[in-house]
This record gives sequence, structure tokens and C-alpha cells, in this order.
Amino acid sequence: MYVDLLLWANIPYGTLHNRYHGKHTKGIGGQIVFSNEEEKVMINAVIKCVDWGYSLTLMDLRIVAKSYLDSKGVIVQVFGADNLTGDDWARSLLKRHKLLIKD
Repeated sequence: MYVDLLLWANIPYGTLHNRYHGKHTKGIGGQIVFSNEEEKVMINAVIKCVDWGYSLTLMDLRIVAKSYLDSKGVIVQVFGADNLTGDDWARSLLKRHKLLIKD
């Protein structure tokens, strides 16, 4: 019965075995780069700049993230050779923290 289910769902036996024995502990999808606390610090910096009358673009936010990664000496392969986050990452960050953006 289980073999039929594995074949039907196209799940390799090794994947099911590893999952059952706790070898797959990471979540589904892309893994996080910044902790929730690190993201909150970036968002608070954006809010502070807006309070002071400076508007930041998505590129500014991406550069802040890149500078932080560079200062920690972390290289994220997904972000490419220059370690610059993508536009979609910046939009997702703002969406996760429910901030409005203007194009």
C-alpha cells in the first residue's frame, strides 16, 4: 500500500525514509537569510528615515541588506556574486512587515 502511494505521489523512498528518521529538519521552500530580529532592525531603520523626511527606494533597502551581509562576511549564493538582494526580496520584506510601498 505504501509503495503504491509513493509511486502515485512520485516520492522517492529515500526521501520518505529520511523524513521519517528526522533527517529533513529545514522547512519547505527557500531558507531564510536574515533572522526576524535582523529584519526588524532594517525595518525600524526605514521607518526612522521616513520620520526624518527621507524616502528610501527598494534599491536603498537592498543596499542596506547587502552592507549588513558584507559586514558579517556572509555570502549568499542566491543573491549572486555581488551579494545584492533581489527586488523581489525587498518587496517580500516590506510585505512581511506590512509596510506600504510606492512604485
